[in-house]
Amino acid sequence: MPTTTVHVIPIGRLDAANPTNNIISNNGWLVDTPLNVANLEKAWCRLNHVWPILSSRLKKNARTGDLEFHVPEQSAIVAGSGFTTCTVLGPVSTHFQYPKPTETISCVSLDIPHHFYSHPSRCSADALLNKDAPVAALHVTCFDDATIVGLSVSHALVDGSGTQAIILALLSLIKGEEVEPLSTHDAFETYQTAKNVSPPDGFRIFSLWQLILLVLATLSDWIRSPRGGFRVLYFPAKEVERIKLQAMADISAKEGLENGEWISTSDAIVAFLLKCMYASEKRHKPLGVAYLANVRKHFASIIPPTYLRNANVGISIAIPDASAVATTSLGSLALIVRRSLLAQTQPAALDHYVQWRIANPKQMPMFMQPGGLWAAFTNWREMGFMSIDWTPAALDAGATKKATCLYLHSFGYAPLNLRNAFVIGPDDPSGGLWALGSLSNALWKDQNGFGQYWR
Repeated sequence: MPTTTVHVIPIGRLDAANPTNNIISNNGWLVDTPLNVANLEKAWCRLNHVWPILSSRLKKNARTGDLEFHVPEQSAIVAGSGFTTCTVLGPVSTHFQYPKPTETISCVSLDIPHHFYSHPSRCSADALLNKDAPVAALHVTCFDDATIVGLSVSHALVDGSGTQAIILALLSLIKGEEVEPLSTHDAFETYQTAKNVSPPDGFRIFSLWQLILLVLATLSDWIRSPRGGFRVLYFPAKEVERIKLQAMADISAKEGLENGEWISTSDAIVAFLLKCMYASEKRHKPLGVAYLANVRKHFASIIPPTYLRNANVGISIAIPDASAVATTSLGSLALIVRRSLLAQTQPAALDHYVQWRIANPKQMPMFMQPGGLWAAFTNWREMGFMSIDWTPAALDAGATKKATCLYLHSFGYAPLNLRNAFVIGPDDPSGGLWALGSLSNALWKDQNGFGQYWR
């Protein structure tokens, strides 16, 4: 029987401008000990009662074409809360060769066991829209010595911070703590906007002809290198420090920092990844880089402390000639990243960006030139995903050993998996840093770039 809807929550104004709405985000924690499945299920059902939007169904309004969350009646939430589990006999190592920290920078291929992280019914981009399936679901896979907890949720509802909030709330309930009801109002509902807002610097909306040029350029790239895929990079703590120090030394030697300027470790890592991506690039084409930035702290006056919905903006980093990346110093690239982030997260710049996105909710924001090259980065380091303490959920509640995350899985089920994209983070408990990328095999195997770190 279809779930009865008692409340419809329209997608927010900034959510409607989110180009990733058609993605199902799947994140999973491989925890180094058996967890109590009964407690996880009880807490998940309780969380769905407190935050019923997690059990909502994602629908498209037939009249307007807008996405909506159809929240079911309370009596239907337990049956429709999307909790599934499976048991796999034996230790995790016999079923899943998950990436592990290494002594040097490593780049390894990734054969994702999707069924460990999500119920098979949710492993496709069209699994939720207009279906009788909850927008959020928890899938637990039990091994003899470990447990995988996979959270599958529509990107139309959450971003990375929203994912973090769900998991932390789940663990709070397992510890016997109270979780406050979730505010589902649109934080940007009354945000003042103007008509005909001009695009922020570095952004544009393509005309039909420009979209055709983009498609042709993308097809050309796929023809040049038809194979591609996901790889995981690991930077041990000593290499993270070395990359940051090298970037600082480059800046001191060539440019110097202006008064009060600085670069972060993440700036240096983005610069390092760009240099690997374009280490052998010969085409004199403009390179557009999009860097997603969480702006919750910048809009604290309107965004509540616990807010699942999209609160990211795109930062445009323009590099005039992609072939120059290889000869540009690490520090100079890191400084370009830092200055772009700083300039575009000023209050006036953020206001301009938000107004523009709200004014163009159903159009794709473009950060590249129609015939240019592009790359995209998302930074998850501040989420602390691998630092989350799973001990309250352990099967042996009296154990003194902390239940920790061995590996964090991240994947998005989308109509088309795009290349040239990286997720930076999380930080490993050992002090190292993980990154997940999607590139062509030609770029992964380039011995001037990522190929030298292949394992």
